[in-house]
Amino acid sequence: MSFIRRIISRYSTEYAFISDFISSLTEADNRISCLTADLESQFENSSARPCFEISIAGICTLRFERISQLEYTDYCYSVTDWNGIVTGMLYFANNPIAASQQMKRSYKYAVQANDSVINLSLYSFLNEMYSPEISCTVIADGNNTCYGIAVATFLSWLTSKKGLIS
Repeated sequence: MSFIRRIISRYSTEYAFISDFISSLTEADNRISCLTADLESQFENSSARPCFEISIAGICTLRFERISQLEYTDYCYSVTDWNGIVTGMLYFANNPIAASQQMKRSYKYAVQANDSVINLSLYSFLNEMYSPEISCTVIADGNNTCYGIAVATFLSWLTSKKGLIS
């Protein structure tokens, strides 16, 4: 079983920060991959809302999309599963920043994995590493596969119930 915790914190442009975040995620476990090949070109168009997709074991795809167009300041990405049902927000700063501005941006993540299960937990820049914004668990055991996602509002409710989660 492996357990990895990382903080990606860069004083850079948004493109450089997101690129570093993706590289770190895909290096954490060989079952995590980026499906997006045109990220750099997305950041060249000021009217674009850059997005990228992360695949977990080829079973769950998480789509990260900037909330506003590049011509506007921003500080978070929405994260949606491939069904478009579960959506959470992942904040990289506490104030909106221009994409081209050299500023500090941070995300945190944790990956827990064994041969048949992988969990990816994503944290905004201020979150403690025990309180993820989004947590995705994928199970791939032979021909049996499934995944589940929890977002912060559900996790907050669940942890407030005594005895359910400690």
